[in-house]
Amino acid sequence: MSLDQLFLDGDRVTGSLREALAGGTVETLESMERAGTARFALLDNDRTFLASPAATQRSIVTLAGRRYDLVRLVGAATSAVLNVEWEDVIVAALRDRTGALTAAAGTTTRGEFAARLAEEAGVACEFEPGEEPHGGQIGRGIADPNETSWDALVRLARDVRRRCFSDGQTLLFGSDGWLRSRRTPIVVREGVDGISRFGFTIDHGMPAAAASFHTTEPWVGLVGDPVDIPAGVGLVAGEWLTATVTRNHVTGVTNVDLTRPQEPLPEPDHEAVTAFGFDGTVHVSGGGSGLLTPDFVSVALSQTGTAYVFGAEAAPSNPSPRAFDCSELVEWALARVGVRFVDGSYNQYLACARAGREISVADAVRTYGALLFRTPGQPGHVAISLGNGQTIEARGRRYGVGSWSATAGRSWTHGGLVPGVAYR
Repeated sequence: MSLDQLFLDGDRVTGSLREALAGGTVETLESMERAGTARFALLDNDRTFLASPAATQRSIVTLAGRRYDLVRLVGAATSAVLNVEWEDVIVAALRDRTGALTAAAGTTTRGEFAARLAEEAGVACEFEPGEEPHGGQIGRGIADPNETSWDALVRLARDVRRRCFSDGQTLLFGSDGWLRSRRTPIVVREGVDGISRFGFTIDHGMPAAAASFHTTEPWVGLVGDPVDIPAGVGLVAGEWLTATVTRNHVTGVTNVDLTRPQEPLPEPDHEAVTAFGFDGTVHVSGGGSGLLTPDFVSVALSQTGTAYVFGAEAAPSNPSPRAFDCSELVEWALARVGVRFVDGSYNQYLACARAGREISVADAVRTYGALLFRTPGQPGHVAISLGNGQTIEARGRRYGVGSWSATAGRSWTHGGLVPGVAYR
């Protein structure tokens, strides 16, 4: 049992706490899309754990050689179950760093700047060499003074379809091709070495974009590691990257989710920043009228019928891009009317929430130009409300860009108003 590898603030967990953990859930999640976490669910009848230094101080748990920083405790009023969550210490250190930190245009690559932020936070970093220097000013806290190093790194990576994540030992920043080149691929076959049947998603006969399996044997692979599935399973065969690894340290079962490698995007054409708003909104040249108005909705509507491609990037200067994903449609439409906004549905939700502009889903459905979010969780999604029970959104490969019901069969979790846009 891997609970033998569990340490709390440097001490091996034994005794009553060990028994409580063994009777509950001890799970770690490693991911290329979010911070890694360790999660405990234990029966704390007499509040022993809740009153211990591990809960009352910022404790560190080490599990299977990976260190996590305490971030959350949740207790229910109806039971003695206590849910405790720790966050990867590398990500936690980067979240602790804020404040303006910039590099001039053409002086550094995104990977080099990632290494600079990592060094400031005291964490190890490995980045893809030989990349093109960023054409504009690059930095943390340029548009949002509260931006953390972690948020800045995620933004810089997603802009050009790179990855930024912690594998538990090192911060990694680079393309999927670079990740594939770092290690020898792990070859997995159904029914061999404890591997289950493959789960997968296939859309319109294209090669599977996502696959998964579980194993009852020890899994040595890390998040970001390359995985190969040999021929014999149709469109599921081929080259993959390990997207998430979820380990149950009580049962010994590991669930692995895979994703197809993506081609990186080149550095976008530089856009000159011309002004900063009090709420973090950035106005850019070459991006449309420059007016703060919710009429970005009509710009989004003009793209009805455009294809959906996950990770697509669209230059604000391009009036008719070939493809969007959900967050890129929002970002591009706003840029066309002069409002700079972040990419990524979860980042867009955070931008609304941090500006004090989060609203209920019901209010968002009734508000022209409000954003509707399904987050957290994978995959996240964002749509633009038309205020009449309909949306305009880049919904998926099967649908492309179009309008749909905002309520029927939808599972929105949040609503938001875009910072810097005046809503009627």
